[in-house]
Amino acid sequence: MGRAASKTFAAGTLTTTEARKDLPQLARKAARQRKPGKHLTEKAIRIQPQGEERAAFLVSQVDLERAERYIADLEELLEDIELLSILEERMEGAGGDDPPGQPLAEVIQEFAQEGLLSEADLASITSAGSSSG
Repeated sequence: MGRAASKTFAAGTLTTTEARKDLPQLARKAARQRKPGKHLTEKAIRIQPQGEERAAFLVSQVDLERAERYIADLEELLEDIELLSILEERMEGAGGDDPPGQPLAEVIQEFAQEGLLSEADLASITSAGSSSG
């Protein structure tokens, strides 16, 4: 790679012309990364077409995989929060003059039958319940 390309790495942005010229080296550099950055774009190579406000990014596989794991973890957390919300609603009942909601064991069993809880979830709940009792 030439001196100009090294200088543009320090700046963090390449033009499409620079990126096209150096694409094999840029791809090799991204592919050789072993540790992901703190965030998705930390080690990414920004490629900005001349005259455009927006840019494209060349991201390493390790950074992409880390971002995908992070998203999967967040999705799982959101599902857990949604289940907790449904659980609270079922246990409390509709409120007002309505009778009290379902007992916890019934709600858990219903969730398991509906496929809302995995076998691992059910085992975890069961073992937590038996250890707290």
